Amino acid sequence: MDSYTAIESNRFSYIKLNHSSLRADNYNSLQKASEEGNSDLKDQGLACYLPATFTGGPTYMRNMYLDGMALCKHFGFPDYFIIFTCNSKWPELIRFCGEQNLSADDRPEIICKIFKMKLDYLMLDLTKKKTIREDKYM
Repeated sequence: MDSYTAIESNRFSYIKLNHSSLRADNYNSLQKASEEGNSDLKDQGLACYLPATFTGGPTYMRNMYLDGMALCKHFGFPDYFIIFTCNSKWPELIRFCGEQNLSADDRPEIICKIFKMKLDYLMLDLTKKKTIREDKYM
């Protein structure tokens, strides 16, 4: 988790140091209002401290919500809500880590690869085969 924290800290620092240049393109209306003589600009525009590309930020979450609602409007609301989580006791993970004399936390990229493979199998079963074999995902 230290690597993740370092990366997120670096992203926050970049946004903090370059905030004025990041906001410049988004706030043309502020410049226009200023040129028109409005001296009180606090009511103009909408302050957005994290860009929409920042994963997990409020703007990102709002965009994901709106995308989901647009999909529901087009296709209809879902019949099922499935949560698929990773299990550190998956046999594949235990076998790999046992061979390498590691714990699952030592190799997060392997966890991600196994999770992605299992998720792909689940999606294939749901979309193409129209059936679920739980033993493949447990």
